[in-house]
Amino acid sequence: MDAMKLNEVVELVTRQGETLQARRLRPADRQALRRFGESLSPTTTGVFLPHHYDDATLEPILRRSEAGDDLTLGVFRGSRIVGYFFLWYLDQAFPLLGIGLHDDYQGAGLGRQMMNLLVAEAARLGRDGIDLTTLPTNDRAFRLYQSVGFRQIGYVENPRAGGGVTVARALRYTLNPAASAPGHLANGRPVRELADGSAR
Repeated sequence: MDAMKLNEVVELVTRQGETLQARRLRPADRQALRRFGESLSPTTTGVFLPHHYDDATLEPILRRSEAGDDLTLGVFRGSRIVGYFFLWYLDQAFPLLGIGLHDDYQGAGLGRQMMNLLVAEAARLGRDGIDLTTLPTNDRAFRLYQSVGFRQIGYVENPRAGGGVTVARALRYTLNPAASAPGHLANGRPVRELADGSAR
């Protein structure tokens, strides 16, 4: 089964009633995605910087999206990207989810819609679950993830796009409870389990 079609558009509506379009990204969106990354505030890039936004980084990401190897989407207001979200490692049982919104659109009710779209696509594709990471200081996102159904399974050391490593919370959304859950993320990073072995 294939991921969301390349030309398929899903409408998302903000709390203020503005209608935006979400669709898969392709190489022609490179400049718009670069502008999105460059326009994020330091506060936002402090919690969402999955990679650099230079051409050498974006080109393979967008080629993988176009080929269907990953599900990489943008939320558009006209030709401007105001949201960026993805399921990377789509061929894995537990693909890796990422979600980011431009400062102007944070708190507008889009995050939950974006996550629900990704969860629905993973379920449609028959994946066993979805993993994500978030900084321990990003309580707002953590609460959203929990409300959607993600549970913390441990911690992971993530490389930062700007250099260095940061310890992040690892969360998992289970779609197939009978599946054997790996002790690592789809990108190979090992998950250190919580001290008490529980999921939060």
